[in-house]
Amino acid sequence: MIFPLISQESDIDKNIIETYVYNSTNYIRSPLFEEQDLIYKRTFEFEPGLELICEQDKVKVEINGYETLYTPVDLNNIPAGDYIIKMNKTGYYPSEFRISVSTNERTSVFVKLARYSTQLTLKDLPENAVVYINNHKVDDYTVEIPLGANYLRISAFGYEDYIEVIDVDDIEELVLKPELIKRDFAFSNVTLNRPTIWTNDSRSMKRSKITIYADAPGSGKISIIDPVKGSIIESKRLEFTEAETDFIFDLENYKSIEPGDYLILIEGENHQVSDQMESSLSIKEGIKSVWRNNFTGFSGFLFASTAETLPVGNGQFQTIVSPIFNSSSIEDLYIPAIMSLRISIIRNLELAIGAGLYISPEMNETSLDLFLSGKYAFFTTDGSDGFSLAAGLSLNYNGKTSSFEMVPDYDPFSGLTGLSIILPMQYRMGPLLFVLTPEIKISPSFPGIENSGFTAGSIYIWNYIRAAVSLDFGEISTALSASLQSPSYINSNSQWPLFLGLELSSTPGNSGFSFSIYGGIRYINGESLQITSGLSAGFIF
Repeated sequence: MIFPLISQESDIDKNIIETYVYNSTNYIRSPLFEEQDLIYKRTFEFEPGLELICEQDKVKVEINGYETLYTPVDLNNIPAGDYIIKMNKTGYYPSEFRISVSTNERTSVFVKLARYSTQLTLKDLPENAVVYINNHKVDDYTVEIPLGANYLRISAFGYEDYIEVIDVDDIEELVLKPELIKRDFAFSNVTLNRPTIWTNDSRSMKRSKITIYADAPGSGKISIIDPVKGSIIESKRLEFTEAETDFIFDLENYKSIEPGDYLILIEGENHQVSDQMESSLSIKEGIKSVWRNNFTGFSGFLFASTAETLPVGNGQFQTIVSPIFNSSSIEDLYIPAIMSLRISIIRNLELAIGAGLYISPEMNETSLDLFLSGKYAFFTTDGSDGFSLAAGLSLNYNGKTSSFEMVPDYDPFSGLTGLSIILPMQYRMGPLLFVLTPEIKISPSFPGIENSGFTAGSIYIWNYIRAAVSLDFGEISTALSASLQSPSYINSNSQWPLFLGLELSSTPGNSGFSFSIYGGIRYINGESLQITSGLSAGFIF
């Protein structure tokens, strides 16, 4: 015989709690526990205690004085007294109640938690429909939604957005068949990730992705037209099966195309509803995404200036930060930070102005160097395969705040007051670029190779021979560079410092932005070794 102690239904959470008290003569084992007894091959004999069963599986249970448990709970021979029980499960109202356990009796509690959410099923939706409930994207057309007001939005290509507020006031399953309104075929927009491309640029930068936005499915074509000659460069059929359709225009496929502005004509139709849209693509002669190493006027610790110049009307802003120290002592830390602005005003001629801030924390020294330079390409392939030759002239001003002897014994970028003459030569062969840049430096000071730092005198003349090879992988390129510094022809010494560097550069997207990481060393006849690594960023506009 079962003696119900209490049976209740909460008006707040609708949870059902039923409690029974048994003794040794009337105890009935729950079918759930009987099944577990069989599984674990155990024999149950009546013992006083508490058992807790929930209609939902694996409900979290907290009982004062015990660690967290999960239903079903079977506790034997627990002390008599009152216990607070808390039950929680995701998707259901929590339950909290007090229960009494008596000596020589077994208290059995059955709980049925009430759902605070209901199941919503959406049927007959268009293919590839995207569903948002309360502004959260859901991946299935059958979802759990909470009671109360729910904001439903359905987006599907070719249809108007469907919006509805669903008011859920009970836990019965909901089934909806939303009726979406079809859209007429039309183009909404067309964009180019590169509205301007260059005839001799790197392979990845000579591709322009044309994205066409349509409101509904349809078919049509895209045409690239020369408006001057009235001729069609290319025409291709397109199927507009999604909201966005991409077409890649690759300049490599049009070897004989001439620089100029070209018309992009997009036409489409569906069920006798037609539309068209226009855009334009500019093709210019030359190369825009120039290899980053173009600090003209600085005898590079790592860099070799190329023979190519920027296209007319374009400029480049470039920065670099490169901490450098001796391998034997980090106390000789030396931090150059350089900014450079280059611009091309006429074909094959570019001018540059820049500043270098040199900081030596250990020596408590700061130097601001300025430079002004120009570079002219006598003949150039503008980035295509072949040989190029240029010449450059720069003036440097070194603004040390105190004596030369107080700075470290090297100047990685040789930003010394004086005159530099460079003669960049290069040969491009597909993705490979070879650069050789001799330089003559004339200065009233000379970068020292002994611990005494810089030496100062009437005049010093010396050479840098810099070379580099780079390999272009599209938006990623890598380069290895070397520089050899000669002794001064006045006050000569026998040291020939060697500089080596390795860099990895990326030119992503369509803007001409570049980002590089690099490292390098300076070696002097086995006596001294300096190490550098740094970052550089540039933007060609």
